[in-house]
Amino acid sequence: MKCNKASLYKSIKKLCCFGFVILSFNEPLFADVVLFEDSFDGSSIDIDKWMVGTAEQANGRISGTIIAKPAFTTPYEIFGRITLPVSNVQPQFVVHLRSSGWNYFSTGVPSFDISGIALAFANITPEGLGDVLILSDPHQSPNPLAFPFFTSHGPISWNTNQENKIHIIDDGSVIKLFVNNLEIFNVTTDYSVGSYVGFSAFDSFLNNVEINSVPEPSALSLLAIGLGGLAMVRRRLS
Repeated sequence: MKCNKASLYKSIKKLCCFGFVILSFNEPLFADVVLFEDSFDGSSIDIDKWMVGTAEQANGRISGTIIAKPAFTTPYEIFGRITLPVSNVQPQFVVHLRSSGWNYFSTGVPSFDISGIALAFANITPEGLGDVLILSDPHQSPNPLAFPFFTSHGPISWNTNQENKIHIIDDGSVIKLFVNNLEIFNVTTDYSVGSYVGFSAFDSFLNNVEINSVPEPSALSLLAIGLGGLAMVRRRLS
């Protein structure tokens, strides 16, 4: 039984597509999986999503301190939009990574001091130049001085009183930060006290947040090999 090149290529292409569909049910290859998101468009904080500290929700944004209820296993990435005015408050906005939750004072009331690694944002000067500080919680054990205990990155040109996009990638050993699509730092650290993510907006607002899984490198490699093989077959048949 004979078949021409075109029909053979179509058969191979259909087989590859079928295989891709099967793989897609097991592991997404083209896009991250959304693990958690909130656009704060309700009348009050969604207590099914957040452990609420001092936070308030109004006009589609959050001020105060909240911790996401789910625990997140690396690798994951955080997308968010924040609004920072010029202010003497430092820090104005904090993202808490690898956290075990609240630190409690003797009264049992949760404070804004959340455990874990803090990425602390500030927009101080009238020129709009700010920075971000990275510090690990000094009250935690067993290694409160684990790198990065305190390091500063900047300056950052914030869009004052407008939305700024933040993008954080945490793969468990490296933390990357992008502000308005510009890479600010790439820091290596294994310091961790937990798997929670929190946010503190002091003189600022969190306008939305989305936390996604990151596709495994093996899955991306598999996709690349498959597409490369299909291209090779096409060249040989042409």
